Amino acid sequence: MRNHLADELLIGRATGERLYVLEFAGPAPRVKIGRAQSLARVKARIDEHLREKAKHGYGLVNACVTKPIPHAAAAEAAALVWMGYAFARIPHSREEFAVADFHIAAACAEMNVWKHDPNRDDDL
Repeated sequence: MRNHLADELLIGRATGERLYVLEFAGPAPRVKIGRAQSLARVKARIDEHLREKAKHGYGLVNACVTKPIPHAAAAEAAALVWMGYAFARIPHSREEFAVADFHIAAACAEMNVWKHDPNRDDDL
């Protein structure tokens, strides 16, 4: 999974903040939505999450990274709110959801990146 994700990240070389969505399998499956300021930081954050989750018996089973967006903080906040309508947050976390659907989380991230993109084409 990590090598596939690295390949995907190399395809899009545009700079800027991005959202990422990670799905972890383990004792209590979860989905995490996060934000990072650059591709290098996305890779570093994913590696940090992998190391931390591995300590607790979790493994990464799915991941996606959005295109860059100038207002990533607003897009992330909105995606987290949308996810909170359907899934329970992990205690003491605002970015992780218990037994959540990865595809719904990825759609929330992508839709909010589109919604908060000042350069979007509303005719799509």
